[in-house]
Amino acid sequence: AQLDAQLAPDAVILFLDDAPVGVGDIVGTPLRFMYGRDVYKIYAGETSLPPALADAIKTWQNNGRTVYWIGNSAWLESQNIPFTTTEAAIKSTALEGTYTQKPTRIQKIEWMLKINELK
Repeated sequence: AQLDAQLAPDAVILFLDDAPVGVGDIVGTPLRFMYGRDVYKIYAGETSLPPALADAIKTWQNNGRTVYWIGNSAWLESQNIPFTTTEAAIKSTALEGTYTQKPTRIQKIEWMLKINELK
């Protein structure tokens, strides 16, 4: 709820993840289904991002949408896309991950997200 309140109402939120399942899935899913946000997770892995992504960003911006990029900003810099950065702390809890016993411990989780608002 805190992250949702920090974002513009018309926002398009792009999560760049290096892992097949990452912060974009864990944080982006509730933003989409609980708060109705337009969220896209980009899994880069070891491949480069498609050139059409820069065009999509420009289209959203030309249509008056605010675009946020959460993740490594190197690609934005390589595309000369200006942005400003803020941070958000996301706190949660989860059962311990174990394969040898029934999970019983509750672990605290905190992600520090760098939110890049594209200009």
